[in-house]
Amino acid sequence: NDQDTVNWYRKAAEQGDAKAQYILGLMYDNGEGVIENDQDAVKWFRKAAVQGYAEAQFNLGVMYENGDGVPENNQEAVKWYRKAAVQGYAQAQSNLGVMYVKGKGVAENDQEALKWFRKAAKQGLARAQYNLRIMSFAGSYCPGNKHSLIVNVNPPRSRIMIMNINPKYQPGLCLRRGRYDISVTLQGYDSYRKWIRITDSDVSLDVTLMPK
Repeated sequence: NDQDTVNWYRKAAEQGDAKAQYILGLMYDNGEGVIENDQDAVKWFRKAAVQGYAEAQFNLGVMYENGDGVPENNQEAVKWYRKAAVQGYAQAQSNLGVMYVKGKGVAENDQEALKWFRKAAKQGLARAQYNLRIMSFAGSYCPGNKHSLIVNVNPPRSRIMIMNINPKYQPGLCLRRGRYDISVTLQGYDSYRKWIRITDSDVSLDVTLMPK
């Protein structure tokens, strides 16, 4: 019963429970059990966000970026995206990267964009991996004597290592021409090991581990 669900979430939300406040905000945002109301969605997202609830911070950022329930304000959007991003929330990291690419609410800065795309990409967020790849292929990141390496893995939580060099792998890592020993592992799955060669272009490698 959606109405009963709303009533119980509201009781918890009014007592200050951040998760209940966030869910109640979602229900107003999506019109589930209540009449859709962007202003009420913002109200409850904000209550949870100020308590440090990352998902609510992200959603509040989206509301400000789109002008839903509040006047459009890119600076406020960046503020809330950043709060969620520093807590490791991948979607906020990706959106913050986009804001830096477009110069929305912040000065345009490709290096900051790449930093946040990499953080989200390492968590397996496909949108961030795509944006990171586009920027790398466009030459926004690697200098002329290096090329980027992106290893797209499934499951996303797999561990990626380059065995013959010291720098840790991160999506879009810039490497000189040469051969690199790629290892992908995850407990409960068969390991992957392959030498690849980087010559005169960026490299994107797709790896799917098979369960044992």
